[in-house]
Amino acid sequence: MTAGELDSLPLPEAALWYALRGFPVFPCRPRGKEPLVEGGFHAATTDEWRIREWWRRWPEANIGVPTGAASGWLVVDIDPRNGGDEALGAWLAKYGRWAATCEATTGGGGRHILFRHVAGLRCGPLALGVDLKTDGGYIVVAPSVHPSGNRYSWDGMDGADSLGRLSEPPGWLLRLARERHTQHNSAAAVSLDEPIPEGRRNGTLFRLAASLRARGLSQAGIEAALLAENQTRCRPPLPESEVRLIAQSASRYPAGAVGGATTYEPPGGAVFAEVRIENPTIENLNQLALWGGRVAFTAVRRRGQYIEAVTTSGRLIRLKPADLSSFSKCQQAIAAGAGVWVPTPPRGKARLWWDAAASVLLSLADQDSVGNDDPLRLEAAALLRESWEAIGKPAASGSIKTGDLIERLKQFERLGDPLGVHPPVVFVAEGQTWVHPRKWRIWLGTPRGLNRHYTMAEIYDFLAALDFRPERDLTRQTTSGVAVKLDLWAGPENWITGLPDLPEKPDHDSAMSSCISP
Repeated sequence: MTAGELDSLPLPEAALWYALRGFPVFPCRPRGKEPLVEGGFHAATTDEWRIREWWRRWPEANIGVPTGAASGWLVVDIDPRNGGDEALGAWLAKYGRWAATCEATTGGGGRHILFRHVAGLRCGPLALGVDLKTDGGYIVVAPSVHPSGNRYSWDGMDGADSLGRLSEPPGWLLRLARERHTQHNSAAAVSLDEPIPEGRRNGTLFRLAASLRARGLSQAGIEAALLAENQTRCRPPLPESEVRLIAQSASRYPAGAVGGATTYEPPGGAVFAEVRIENPTIENLNQLALWGGRVAFTAVRRRGQYIEAVTTSGRLIRLKPADLSSFSKCQQAIAAGAGVWVPTPPRGKARLWWDAAASVLLSLADQDSVGNDDPLRLEAAALLRESWEAIGKPAASGSIKTGDLIERLKQFERLGDPLGVHPPVVFVAEGQTWVHPRKWRIWLGTPRGLNRHYTMAEIYDFLAALDFRPERDLTRQTTSGVAVKLDLWAGPENWITGLPDLPEKPDHDSAMSSCISP
């Protein structure tokens, strides 16, 4: 496929084109760059079903692709409005042109120059108007539409496989990227007069907030200082609500020393603890500098084979104990569960910082009283309860009959997600919990659901473990008197309306599976 042919594809087809060639994609706001799904670029996938679901919901969504190892792309982003053309011209005059590779125009006059990914680099500015995009970043790709109305388009792409055969970045570019990174890390502080460009605003303001908190300032004082810096130096300024959240994050730590630590490193915004904590509390976990002020927790518990950490925003992070030895694996799990990217600690600190965090997580999980019960049943019960709460706790009442909930489920089958509301794939009625296994599985895997993917065999195993039974051709009347019929599974109500003691394991587990038909 030529560049022109790809540029002319409808957006849903183009998204699948990238995915089928191994480049994960995610939807962005039409004529914009903001992600439409929780987790942003961390939610990018090559899964065809999920991509079709996203673009069915947002057919005009732009296409985002994460840079770095996920796609194999190292991208130089040129913004001529901020002097990018001048910087690029100076480099070309000094070093000469790079080898032919894929390039794109952004629709706003800018350019993306793609090279093969090189590990060890970081996103950030190379010069005024020139940014490097690698691990931790993303770009919008053709045929997406720029806010100006112009389309992104490929230039220099020769054939369908060219994006997978990019040129190596020139040596001078790598040297420049590493020099800029070294200069950034060695700087004791940012100049008080230096503008803060887009892409560095949150990090810079949080480092300032942490520094002020370490000096004993109150949240009100930190907030006032950040709002002033935001208006004076940020290009463009962040929304005031976002600045207030940064101040609130820094103010969670005790005044005088962020996280109770005695050392502060301005370049990384980190105050670090490198010792293990005896009998830790959730407050100790939240005070660790590893989180960078980006996530805080309300509970840590064992659920089956997982350790679950619940964030202050109600998000659920699931970690396997075996993965706690790897910071990178847990970094990805946190991104998937909480929708935030925990920054990699400074060089030489990753093992010390993560070991401290892992030991606290394990200790808090070991304090959980239900961690040693049947793993399958614990996981199934937590998943069922979480689904019911996320949907809005649908239940039959005086004005809502069981038949009304069944009718909504049938509409979900015919129309997709009717009226933009959550379908009652799990609901309470007649003293029981009711589940439609296939629709529950579909909803679990959608961005509006829990973004978790299970096979039908796993769903049936969950229901059987909780003593659910199939109810074939269940027929009920709606409030309008219409009879509706659907196959559902029924089980004890207390699995989702409370935290019951686990009932005795039934003797007929295998008998349940014999009556299951997908």
